Amino acid sequence: MFKQNQGANEILFAGTELGVYFKVGAANWEKLGQNFPNVTINDIEINYTVDKLVAGTYGRGLWEISIDNNTLGVDEVEISDTEKPVIYPNPANQELNIKLSSNSSNLDYVIYNVIGGFVKKGELNSMLNTLDIKGVASGIYVVRMSNGN
Repeated sequence: MFKQNQGANEILFAGTELGVYFKVGAANWEKLGQNFPNVTINDIEINYTVDKLVAGTYGRGLWEISIDNNTLGVDEVEISDTEKPVIYPNPANQELNIKLSSNSSNLDYVIYNVIGGFVKKGELNSMLNTLDIKGVASGIYVVRMSNGN
């Protein structure tokens, strides 16, 4: 299972007979979490909206762990108030506008629904971007943007 990382690399998760392991890009595999049991993992799911991985085991129940960037050792980058994007209208019906500062062009975006399912992704490459959301069902969504840092 993959998780899109803030940088160019993706994070790969694997459920094995000895627990859950992950690796970032070409790095070595590392065990995820100190409290996960060393048992066979039957299923893993990622809830992207809250950055949690849930692993299902046979006979040991469900286990949940945070997989946000701090947990996996990837530093967060602070954004100044002048560089923060503006998203409007809210609620949106047909189009979603994302206004960027002049310093923050060429951002990648991913839209997720509230249960962590992928909806849409692309690149924001101008100060005012209009996203077509005509085929998206009514609901609450999370927009993640990154510039590679």
